[in-house]
Amino acid sequence: MLVFCTLVCCSGFLMHLSPLPQVGEPSFVRLLKLQVLSLIVTPDTVGTILREFQTYVQDGDEAFVRAAIQSVGLIATKLPSVADRCLRGLMGLINIGSNFVVASAIIVIRQLLQQHPQHVNIIVRLAKRLSSTTVPPARAAIVWIIGEFQSQDRVARLAPDTLRVLAKGFREEHSVVKNQILNLAVRSLHRGWPGASNRVPPISPFFDIHVPCYACVVRCALCRPRSTSASPTPPW
Repeated sequence: MLVFCTLVCCSGFLMHLSPLPQVGEPSFVRLLKLQVLSLIVTPDTVGTILREFQTYVQDGDEAFVRAAIQSVGLIATKLPSVADRCLRGLMGLINIGSNFVVASAIIVIRQLLQQHPQHVNIIVRLAKRLSSTTVPPARAAIVWIIGEFQSQDRVARLAPDTLRVLAKGFREEHSVVKNQILNLAVRSLHRGWPGASNRVPPISPFFDIHVPCYACVVRCALCRPRSTSASPTPPW
């Protein structure tokens, strides 16, 4: 930790010496350098650092590649002026990367879209990649994105068919994806799509314990008739 703080405080000196991760260095040193680069980045150095990161994502160390992709997200958060560039680069990884690269990129893209929801084209492209995405956290991230951004007309048009397809294969999905499918059903009903209540996946004793409990709550919420009294409306 002392070394890390010293490196950050001496950022100008470090950039002059080009403290870039090198092949053959211990893993913890390479990861530490990634953290430093994402912390000391400035508008003047961001171009150089992002170009370096383009080579890092081709590394054979999966943990290092994931950390590099996450660092791109940190840089985009720190310097919003380069967020568009970072999003384009991450989308490029989705087209050419391996499964774990694609999954890592999608998760970071989800985080950035929360800060930059105007990128409707990226949201739609991700939604269309759901069927070819197999890593559970990445699938869950895409389903969350579809539900979160239904206020966008192009996304709202995709949601009903997406939910129908996901409901059919609900039994085979990972629990983290199942939860997001149920969330998508709730959000779809909230948006006024009447078919959502008929697409809540059936409860099965073979599901993970917490999933059917959550599914029961969702089903009750969707199927409960709306009250005509003046009682406050639940926030969900």
